[in-house]
Amino acid sequence: MTEEIIGAIKERLKQSNSIIIASHVRPDGDAIGSLLGLGLALRDAGKTVQMVLVDGVSSSYRHLEGSDLIVKEPKGEYDTFIAVDCADFRRVGKAFEGFGQPDINIDHHVTNEKFGKLNLIEAEEVATAAILTNHLPEWGYNITKPIAAALLTGIVTDTLGFRTANTNPSALRLCAKLMETGADMPDLYMRSLVKKSFPAAKYWGAGLSRMDQKNGIVWSVLTLQDRKRSGYGGNDDADLINMIRPSMGTKLA
Repeated sequence: MTEEIIGAIKERLKQSNSIIIASHVRPDGDAIGSLLGLGLALRDAGKTVQMVLVDGVSSSYRHLEGSDLIVKEPKGEYDTFIAVDCADFRRVGKAFEGFGQPDINIDHHVTNEKFGKLNLIEAEEVATAAILTNHLPEWGYNITKPIAAALLTGIVTDTLGFRTANTNPSALRLCAKLMETGADMPDLYMRSLVKKSFPAAKYWGAGLSRMDQKNGIVWSVLTLQDRKRSGYGGNDDADLINMIRPSMGTKLA
């Protein structure tokens, strides 16, 4: 069945001319990397592509080539609508209210609701970017250095720098393949997982000061006032969750 879906997606993309690609609100590295990786590949093939994230791109990922092409709402006509790295259609955001069923749904979450007409759900993969790395060449699209950088970012961030339990040899081989295009994985790793802007660091400080723990659960709180005081401009937690999650004895953060 999966091979049939892969073939059907290849044919649908081949016939498409004007494409909208969307991912979830408060996008993480895999959402942005998958959106860019697929979007740039289709643009290189001569397609007209709108890449849409209703919350935009945070400063942590604006170094990725093509990130300036991402818009916050779709406009005009299209013949194909694609959702990537999104477990349910509601998470693409209010800008898509009234849109019909996506033509293609590509994701790695086991909880995916299979809301597309064609659903390629590979829950064994560490990231949606890994799925695209495998299938873009099979669909006839080249993985150039900018595309590889986007896909590498998706894999690196969703595995928390190869620290999640589902990290496997296949994922590492995919990263090696992407690095062969010239994509600089150490730099991408530092930019997406290690380096933070000064406002983001101040924002983290507010959250870290409120950390608490009980029965294996660790939590914190960030307020709108914290965001204003720090000057952080993103509509998210600046990845604070990935800082508090590794606390000793933590089952849930």
